Amino acid sequence: MKDNIFYDCELITRGKKSTTTKSIYLFLQRVMRLTPAVADVKILASAGWDKSIRIWDVKTGECVNMLTGHTHDVNSVIELYNGTIASASNDKSIQVWDIIGADRLCMLRGHSSFVKCIIQLTNGRIVSASSDKTVRIWDAREDRPLISTLEGHTFGVCALAQLNHNTIASGSFDMTIRLCKITTLNN
Repeated sequence: MKDNIFYDCELITRGKKSTTTKSIYLFLQRVMRLTPAVADVKILASAGWDKSIRIWDVKTGECVNMLTGHTHDVNSVIELYNGTIASASNDKSIQVWDIIGADRLCMLRGHSSFVKCIIQLTNGRIVSASSDKTVRIWDAREDRPLISTLEGHTFGVCALAQLNHNTIASGSFDMTIRLCKITTLNN
């Protein structure tokens, strides 16, 4: 039995077994996050500890592309806009990718430690959480992409959520959840 294969699972819904699950060859290391890579969910992007992002065809289960450029584990991947995704890594960077051409469009740097997770705000901006105890707001479409740095946690930040159009929640290893109003950043 190879330990780098995802084996079929039985999915039981309302007492009935389903055989619609598929095996997909994954990574030699752990898979950290999955996200639909496009709105119609025909492909899936995965982030893993092998420093890559892989693009999967959901129907066939085949890896159709591999994006490389991070120098350490990739912790998170999210869908952005117009066929782009963003990834966050222990190399302290966020990278934005064109999944069709497999090109890196930009790299966002500013964290001094691992970037643990990222989300996209409804206005298109990216929010990142890091082991450096900060939350940063970015706009990858701008010449100067760092918009704001939010501080206050006493340990690394590992979780993010946008609660409504003007509030971000951040969760930390300091056992707190902090809420931040971002009304002045929504333009």
